[in-house]
Amino acid sequence: MQLVVRVESGDRTSTFRIQVGDGRKSFKWLALAAAQKLRQRERKFPCTNPANTNLVPSRCYTEDQDFFHPDALLVEQLQDGDHLTVEVAPRVFVDEAGSPVKSRWQTIAFAVSPSSSSKRDAAIAEEYDAQNAKKVAAKALEDEADRLENMRKADHVREIIKDQLPDQDAVEEALSEDWFSMNKKRVLDALVEDPEEQGRIKEVLKQHYVQLDELFKTFAASGSSIADAQDLELSEFEDFCHQASLVATGPHSTSVMVSCFQECNGDFSHSHRQPDKRSRRGGSTIQTAHVARPEFFNSLIWFSLFMASTDGSPEHGGGAPGSPAWAAEFATIKNKAEKLEIMLEVRIAPLIARKLPGSAGKIALNTDSVLARVYDVEDDLRRLFEARALSVKNELSVVEFVGIVDGAGLVGDGDGKTLTLRDARQTFAAAQSESAFTPSVETGKTNLKQAHALMSFPEFVEAAVRIGLTKWPDSDLSLADRVDRALQALVCCPL
Repeated sequence: MQLVVRVESGDRTSTFRIQVGDGRKSFKWLALAAAQKLRQRERKFPCTNPANTNLVPSRCYTEDQDFFHPDALLVEQLQDGDHLTVEVAPRVFVDEAGSPVKSRWQTIAFAVSPSSSSKRDAAIAEEYDAQNAKKVAAKALEDEADRLENMRKADHVREIIKDQLPDQDAVEEALSEDWFSMNKKRVLDALVEDPEEQGRIKEVLKQHYVQLDELFKTFAASGSSIADAQDLELSEFEDFCHQASLVATGPHSTSVMVSCFQECNGDFSHSHRQPDKRSRRGGSTIQTAHVARPEFFNSLIWFSLFMASTDGSPEHGGGAPGSPAWAAEFATIKNKAEKLEIMLEVRIAPLIARKLPGSAGKIALNTDSVLARVYDVEDDLRRLFEARALSVKNELSVVEFVGIVDGAGLVGDGDGKTLTLRDARQTFAAAQSESAFTPSVETGKTNLKQAHALMSFPEFVEAAVRIGLTKWPDSDLSLADRVDRALQALVCCPL
């Protein structure tokens, strides 16, 4: 094993090739050998160091590492042909008291007597503290460089998917529109009479609006038609109620769900609850066939009050024995906004965490590290999107999207959770940009149902992110790593 050693003594330098055998020699040995070679050269040419030829090693380092323990073996740290620098001093400096002033490396290397052990131990501790501080500083610089690079990449992708990103102004505007629709048939007046309490209810919905919208779209997309993913049919609503543990097996479970389904859309024909007596517009006798998002929000208020009227007990379909839904008293319940908040926390939040791991998609879409991964494969994703968009130019149908996910090997079992075709279809619906929490966009599509039956490239990017979060819900992985797994699988999908 041979090393190229550069020896520095003040402003003088010399380079030597030193044979170190099998490398099982220490750095202290190498430093002394390098100093000896320089001394031999200076004895041959005295003019190079006329004052003093007694050279003492003070430090050895490489370009990548600035400290090697004097007792460490060369073979454990270096390879054949590596370059190393050894600094030597022509003499040992002394302080004002006449005590020698040594570098930490010199103290560790030469203070080996029992009386000097405490100084040596202190020098070792100080050196390792200094090395750790340097590593932390270097890591901080590296992280900052990565952050700036990710920011640059993320800004590029954000411009592409800007219509998919959350917009708080749009949330408030959409909530205002839904709030108006929620009370078109005076349903809010029937459930919550006090205007101030209605305002507090609205604030609760505002806080949870994004995830509740996504929850609604997920269950609305559980049927066969994506074009109808803006309405909940009774069967889909019942599925939601069961999965949220809003009802349980019992004599009144079905009647509870049907009563809520009808009343949240203004059909009070079977109930003692009626809209405010000042208005006679409510009380439709037409049975409800489906509910849209505003009516879905009404149903959440309805269930929070129904559960409060029965002490939150899920037994017997959510109501006490012998107490069907139509008999539940809502008028006497106080702090109705608080009851809604509790119901959302206890029943709905666990469902979202369990059912919609991809619901973190909006958070991920606004995370630089995630968008940087998208940036790295953007060209491949575009080629895949354009190659598979066969029905409509620059638009994917749900069949084409599900085909991509399946062709990438993401459907079925794997190292993550089982991803089903239904999951892929619901991801398609959840990624649609005509949403409660994105700016209004010109889709160029003839109507809302057509818009939700086709997927643009920005929507495809969001869907890819959601697939990663759904397939790998494990919180031990970072958002970026979970998304990257899906992206790498997608770009390997056959065109």
